[in-house]
Amino acid sequence: GILKLDFTDDIPAYSSHAYNTRYGGSVPASTFEALGNSFLGSAIVTATSPILGVCNLVRGPTYLASWHNGVPGGAGTLVFPVAYRTKNGSAWTGYSGVVVHNLDAQNEITVCTNWYGQEGDLMVDFCDEIPANACHGYNTRYGGDAPEGADTFNPLGTEWTGTVVVTTTSPSGIAALVENNIAGADYAYLMDYNGIPAD
Repeated sequence: GILKLDFTDDIPAYSSHAYNTRYGGSVPASTFEALGNSFLGSAIVTATSPILGVCNLVRGPTYLASWHNGVPGGAGTLVFPVAYRTKNGSAWTGYSGVVVHNLDAQNEITVCTNWYGQEGDLMVDFCDEIPANACHGYNTRYGGDAPEGADTFNPLGTEWTGTVVVTTTSPSGIAALVENNIAGADYAYLMDYNGIPAD
């Protein structure tokens, strides 16, 4: 991946700072101008002492919000117990995007994904090459970086709720999250969570 922004900040003991790509937060909003108006990527935060972090995602036009925890390092296998690909007629009622980050800052890595039904049956599987320090996303509605785009997920049908397992042999491991988009007649929400390490 291409580094778009790098900055440092001093956080006092037992306190927290926030960084907001729109409003700035604990740094001026102009700090994030280098990201442009259509940034989609990852943020890596390092410190000389142990830290904790969360990420909040907000998206319009309905301004749905969700959050997930930062992770301290990578894993070789990550499991996502709940993901969706559901429709009611022509209307999407649920779909999921799994976003995988290559934690190796120097080398491209291979990741393999397996998409299982509720009975444990393997329904979709593919491998992908992720550049150094970059992320790829696989979306059951739109396709994203899946090899055949949205068609990759056609074998799941439109009533699928299942599990996703992502693996790599990279020594640096991967970090990943899933964003589940759920909609009904009069509501819509996002639910995301980090992959659960299984190694």
